[in-house]
Amino acid sequence: MGHSAAELAPSATTSLTAQRVYPNAKFGDAQLSLHHSGQTHVYAGPHRREFRLPPVQGARLDDPAGGHVATISWATLDGLPMPDRPLVFTGPNIDLVVPADPHAARMSVVLYSGTDQDAMEGRHSFLKNNPLLRMDRLGMPTPLHFGFRCRVIPGQRQDPPGVFVAGGWGPGASQEDAVPTAAVWVGL
Repeated sequence: MGHSAAELAPSATTSLTAQRVYPNAKFGDAQLSLHHSGQTHVYAGPHRREFRLPPVQGARLDDPAGGHVATISWATLDGLPMPDRPLVFTGPNIDLVVPADPHAARMSVVLYSGTDQDAMEGRHSFLKNNPLLRMDRLGMPTPLHFGFRCRVIPGQRQDPPGVFVAGGWGPGASQEDAVPTAAVWVGL
């Protein structure tokens, strides 16, 4: 996990502490939830309170131009279960298919959020060429947009199969600041 976390803020010192480990969790049990309020929490097992880690509080997700709010990284998906259902392309739960090179050493998807599509594309020019997902929720005065940036690192795989997800700092966090982070690793 240290390698993936360091990728988020390469100039920062990274310290990770496991608050709860659930060694027999099934692949679908692990979940990282980002909330509009800036709260982020992780389920490290079945979706019951005893498997929910304490939340961290970052910046609210309603920054108009937004910013980097989470990273999903994986070395290989070999041996991990694939969904046993058709892909979903309409809300509220949408499957996002990321093109991946099966021979890459590592891959990642960086997630950005913001409330103003034009402001997001102005701050993060690469989002102009990528589709943004729009989420309209009751109680939110503006829609929330999500953008993605995918990265493939060529080379020989060295890490075991698994997926690492980290988030919680909210848009606008600086690499120089200590930021709250919630993370989950699911692997074989």
